[in-house]
Amino acid sequence: MPEEIRQEIERGKREVAAGAEEKAVDFGFYLLVDRIADLKSDLQKQIMDVKESLRQEMKQEIGALRQEVKQQTDALRQEMKQETGSLRQEMESLRREIKQDYQYFDNKLDNYRWWSIGTFFAVLVGSLAIAFTIYFAR
Repeated sequence: MPEEIRQEIERGKREVAAGAEEKAVDFGFYLLVDRIADLKSDLQKQIMDVKESLRQEMKQEIGALRQEVKQQTDALRQEMKQETGSLRQEMESLRREIKQDYQYFDNKLDNYRWWSIGTFFAVLVGSLAIAFTIYFAR
């Protein structure tokens, strides 16, 4: 019986020691979980800071790009206005040239018409003169 008691005491000591180890392991696990939670919180804060920083950089970059696009658009618009103005002047110059050419040819045509009418009447008068001469010369 004393042997059984001794074994029972030994078993009790082992159980107490195991319980203490178990409590130490539980406390260590608790500390580990707490540390992980702290790291997770720190990482989330860093991620939010990085996101906000990137958001601000993107806004600045977008603003700079918008400004650059606006400047280029304004420059192109101004260039188009100048080009359009020079094209309008060139078109107006060509219109004047065409109008002058048209007037020149119209005047020439009028001259030819008068020459044709004059020639027609000259031939008519000449023919009448020939007819008159033939008729009265007999």
